[in-house]
Amino acid sequence: MTSRKSRKILLLGEFSTTKNLGRAAESLGFQPVYHTGCAELPGLPRRDLSALKKVFEKFSHDSNAQGLVHPGVTAWAERPELQTTGQEFGLAVVAPTAKILSLFNNRMSFLLEVEKLGLHHLALSFDPFSGVREVQRFIKQTRQGFPFVLKSARGGGNFGVYVVHGPLSLGAEFHLWLEQLRWNVGEVLLFPEKYLEGSRHLSVPFVRLNDGKIHCFPVVDGSLQCRFRKIIEVCPPHCVDSEILEKVIRWTRHLVDSWQYVGFGSIEFLVDGSRAFVVGGQARLNTSYPLWEKVAQTSALGWQLHALDIGVPTPPLASSPNRGVQGIGLRIYAEDSLFHLPQPGVIQEVDSGSDSVTTGLTSGDQVSPCDSGLLCTVQELGESWTKALAGLREKLDQFWISGSLQTNERLLLELLNHPWVREGIFHTGFVDEEFLPQVLPDAEILEGMAACCRYFKESTEPRSEKVDGVPPVEERWIVGERWVRPARLLRTPDWVSPPTSWVVKDPGKGELEGLSGVLRIISSESTKPRLMRVSAILLNGRWLVRLGKWFMPVRCLAPKGVTEPKSLKRRLVALVSGRVHAVLFRKGVWVGTHDTILILESLGVFVPHALPIEVRVLEWNVSHGDAVTQGQELAVLEMRRTVSTVKKNKPDLDLRSD
Repeated sequence: MTSRKSRKILLLGEFSTTKNLGRAAESLGFQPVYHTGCAELPGLPRRDLSALKKVFEKFSHDSNAQGLVHPGVTAWAERPELQTTGQEFGLAVVAPTAKILSLFNNRMSFLLEVEKLGLHHLALSFDPFSGVREVQRFIKQTRQGFPFVLKSARGGGNFGVYVVHGPLSLGAEFHLWLEQLRWNVGEVLLFPEKYLEGSRHLSVPFVRLNDGKIHCFPVVDGSLQCRFRKIIEVCPPHCVDSEILEKVIRWTRHLVDSWQYVGFGSIEFLVDGSRAFVVGGQARLNTSYPLWEKVAQTSALGWQLHALDIGVPTPPLASSPNRGVQGIGLRIYAEDSLFHLPQPGVIQEVDSGSDSVTTGLTSGDQVSPCDSGLLCTVQELGESWTKALAGLREKLDQFWISGSLQTNERLLLELLNHPWVREGIFHTGFVDEEFLPQVLPDAEILEGMAACCRYFKESTEPRSEKVDGVPPVEERWIVGERWVRPARLLRTPDWVSPPTSWVVKDPGKGELEGLSGVLRIISSESTKPRLMRVSAILLNGRWLVRLGKWFMPVRCLAPKGVTEPKSLKRRLVALVSGRVHAVLFRKGVWVGTHDTILILESLGVFVPHALPIEVRVLEWNVSHGDAVTQGQELAVLEMRRTVSTVKKNKPDLDLRSD
């Protein structure tokens, strides 16, 4: 066998998700090779294998066909063809057999096997659906009550689940979900499940060796999820009975032993009190592995390679998986905290704030619209739940990323500070159904953002002086959707030190100007100033400002009294940077109120654009497949002339989608 020190291992996926695997591979004596080019190798299973074969061919040549391929945590890891494709180029793939991958890749077959073994699941029927009519027929024939869940038989991650709350749930939103699912997994094959209210989502990672020995690692609670995507994970689960934990571990052992599983994977459960239900599994590493391997003081990659007899000795494992240590991990995504819209862009500043947090991101890095959007994961271990929460909040307070993108840091911080989360009272629907995030910051934050932008504007466009003794007219500033009175704006923001101006190159937007610094913000409730870090960048005539944990768009409008041309024309602008997935109306057609006119795809998410008024399409500036940037003009529209528009014609403003 080739020496491990001269053996290369190809890691698929973005660097934000493979850097931990790379460090683990180096510690085991392998040479990691990163592949992050999403344009060459999209991370979605709907893609054909031609791009993957090109990557394998190049790696096989570079490694003299002695290399390993690790699919990372990408969806490629779930494809049964991965093994045969690797063998075609003489490469060993770190994955279970194709038979096991096929079983886990079909959720209906998976649950049928679970049923044969006498374990509980939530499936209501194993007759697959492919469209809305079949779902409606199922509801009518079985008199199915609401709510219930529709799941994709082919997985699809957080895109593979849809909750039907009533007949209205099968309208436009459902059709958009079907299109999103078809785009992600390649086909629509659905089955219904019971909706379990107030449940916890537990995942049991395991490894089964060739000799039949099974190791189950610490259970991970992924109940704090937003739109079925895990954002905060807990290991071991907090406020979950030990009896139910023993049950899910026992069921996991029974399943993998019955299937003669060899390799690494995880089984997922929904639990409600003393009841447990198998809901799925993954025949690969998932993104929660850095958390549980810290709790277990072991190496997930080491166990993977050891199980497949790749010359790695048995990794160490803590004698007791819990050890009285509480671990909490969170995922930082490129999205806004309120509407959860994808927010790709270029990074100007990145500061992890702690040596224990390694992002792998540097200034100038581009978060492309074809990436997953996961920027990094942050973990914290503590002697108790309270100490782990406090340590994680401190790390998140110090964390900083700015540029032409946004992050969900504020959502995470508000969740960590929520009284129910502090008491361990949460469930799978908590974030979507019961958590109410703060919509707007304090007035002082809004005023500070506007003041920074005016300072930025006047530093590049000097303010005009008095003309014939008349002072210049004040501009009007809008932060988010709120007006900021000019009288409240400081002529010069209270900088701790002079701000730094910079220019960053964005491949999609060109050279972008911005500034950053630290402001003193004085609240009306306290005379003691707060020192808050700020960054502002100019994008398509607007500013994107980050002040503390708040991201807000800022606009400067013409002063009052300035005559503007009256027009019924309006502009449709892009809410996010991405690619045009579909243009749904032709030029000259009238579009009804709240009808979706266009769909953009960004970070794997479909973003529909709809209007609160009836309009006619005068001109399209984009077509299917075009790359667009946030704030870019997509179309010129015309409002329908009514009595109100004749009497009160408003100036030309941007229209935003619902």
